[in-house]
Amino acid sequence: MSESQRYHVRALDRSLAILRALNQHNGLQATELSRLVALPRPTVLRLLNTLSDAGYVARSESDGRYRATRRLRDLSCGYEEETWLRSVVRPFLAELEADLIWPLAVIRLHEMTLIVEALTDHGSQMLERRDSAGTEVAPLVSTAGYLLMALLPATQGDRFLEHALETDRATMARLGWTEGDVREKVAETRRDGFAHLHLQTHSAIAVPVSCEGRISCALNMRMHGTLDARKQIMGRYVGDLHRAAAILAERITQAGAAVYEAPPRRAFS
Repeated sequence: MSESQRYHVRALDRSLAILRALNQHNGLQATELSRLVALPRPTVLRLLNTLSDAGYVARSESDGRYRATRRLRDLSCGYEEETWLRSVVRPFLAELEADLIWPLAVIRLHEMTLIVEALTDHGSQMLERRDSAGTEVAPLVSTAGYLLMALLPATQGDRFLEHALETDRATMARLGWTEGDVREKVAETRRDGFAHLHLQTHSAIAVPVSCEGRISCALNMRMHGTLDARKQIMGRYVGDLHRAAAILAERITQAGAAVYEAPPRRAFS
């Protein structure tokens, strides 16, 4: 047994999984939570009771659902967010959502991992499931993933594509896609200059945000409703998102926000 395995606390892992799930949904019953985190219901209930006693979870008497409380924010107090996210991106997304209605996100590549840097999910009335800043995104079901595979400098984009194909075959199987389908989607995105996807649960568009001639991140918008309705309205937003991405890039540059101040191992440093 390794040193890290010897001191690994499984209950903490499970508690964090529960908090992540509650933070992404607008309330969950214990049975729903048990399915999401792949734990027996009695185990989930014991952990919920512990988290409730600590003040991080509360159960609603009206619908029996568990929800994360405001105290969860205390856990992020020591985290120093990058300046460009705090001073430019978050206010801009809130302003933009007031015009476009649908939930928005800024997604960036860290090494070979897509991370949601900022989003408007928690203020949106258009969602059942809500993501959170810091959430990892699977590239093969993300418009940001295809956008970056297609539009990053060739070596970097190709490396990201090959990594996604190697590590996410389960997603391809679930979608019924082949490696050729993925490469065709990347080529389509390169031609169009933006990425779009229609999945069973939602549709999404992503456009590049380029600062000083380099793609710094992707601006993403999701929409819900019937597939036919999503397909009909999606095209209306492409121009708006491209214009918004240009304004966002300009504000980042004008503010002198250090988009590239990330640690050296990050993809956009």
